[in-house]
Amino acid sequence: MNKNYQKTFPGGKNAGFTLIELLVVVLIIGILAAVALPQYQLAVDKARWSNLVSITESVRRAVELAYLANGQAPGWDSLDIDMPANCQLIAGSTGHYRCDNFMIDLYTGPQYNVHASSSLLDSTTSYTAWLSFSETPNRRQCFGTTDRAIRLCRSLGGVKQSSGGFLLP
Repeated sequence: MNKNYQKTFPGGKNAGFTLIELLVVVLIIGILAAVALPQYQLAVDKARWSNLVSITESVRRAVELAYLANGQAPGWDSLDIDMPANCQLIAGSTGHYRCDNFMIDLYTGPQYNVHASSSLLDSTTSYTAWLSFSETPNRRQCFGTTDRAIRLCRSLGGVKQSSGGFLLP
């Protein structure tokens, strides 16, 4: 081999990496990515969840204030709240708002609550906040059907309920 074309470090060592060294580095990067990706997904899910909860809690507070002022459960039209620009009342609906990637409903079923559901986590994940004048005052619940959604609910400090949801602190 012609030594004129070979790179060397001081002391006569050859420059460059062996195939084994490169494979070890690729393996380490792969292991780090496999560990970091689920944690990154959980962080992104929590950020999206935080946005959903923030808007839902604002609606809940507005409903409770309207109830205190009027003595009856209000509809969307009598709430003193400005919904974010990305939230629009669904046409033909009296109680459903769509906000980017989630929906907010007032009074799902016969209970007095504010319910938000999202399809951001590969399934429907929902957040329900019961109102102070409901049968279960101030209860909050996270519900998800996939492993990713369940991991999110559990990471929020949720306690598993027999209904399949997680009761939040």
